[in-house]
Amino acid sequence: MNRLNTRYLQLLLLLGCFALTSLPTILFAHSNEYLETITGVHGGKLRMAEQYHFEMVLVNGEVRMWVTDHGDKPQSTSGATGNVKFITSGGIVTIELMPSGENALIGKDLKIKYGDSVKAIATITMNGQKPLQTRFSFDAAQK
Repeated sequence: MNRLNTRYLQLLLLLGCFALTSLPTILFAHSNEYLETITGVHGGKLRMAEQYHFEMVLVNGEVRMWVTDHGDKPQSTSGATGNVKFITSGGIVTIELMPSGENALIGKDLKIKYGDSVKAIATITMNGQKPLQTRFSFDAAQK
């Protein structure tokens, strides 16, 4: 092998090693475990499902959810449908979500009674796509 080919091979190996060592960081950056550690733009909890990030905020029986891509670019909720099943100390309450604004979904049900914690299962169907599901958990101190 001549000297030029050896240099290119060394550079290629170095770049390959860098890519492999960076892979766990890149993958972890878009996991629900990572999203649990940060707060969304609207002060809510973040989760992901496939190509979307979902931010959920609960206030006085109202649920607001914003949809972005992995680069935090707002995704249109026009034509989207969804619901959130809340599991509380008082039972299960399902709230239907309707599009609101550019990238939000909103629903309200004053029957939600928060106990020590609230679990939420969100099912969202973006316009023309298959349903996606993600889960949220809210402690009493977070509401």
